[in-house]
Amino acid sequence: MEIPIFYGVIGENPKEWTNQVEKYLSKIGIKDDKRIFKIAKTHLLGNALQWFENEGMCIADWDKNEIKWLNLKFRIIDKYSRTNNCLERH
Repeated sequence: MEIPIFYGVIGENPKEWTNQVEKYLSKIGIKDDKRIFKIAKTHLLGNALQWFENEGMCIADWDKNEIKWLNLKFRIIDKYSRTNNCLERH
């Protein structure tokens, strides 16, 4: 099992992706929030990476925040759950 790439496109499940990140990293002994954040962000590509880079410009405290992964996790779920639901209905 590996961490899949998250592209932020229709059909992807952001909650499932974040769960897979946590499950895989926990399995190999990585439980530190900052390390999870660093690894997870390297698995963002396409729309998701562009969103992260733009969002990062707006969030001055990414580097100061002590709960980076949790913050990223909830932002990704919020952003891409809403996007996928809206796009699927149209």
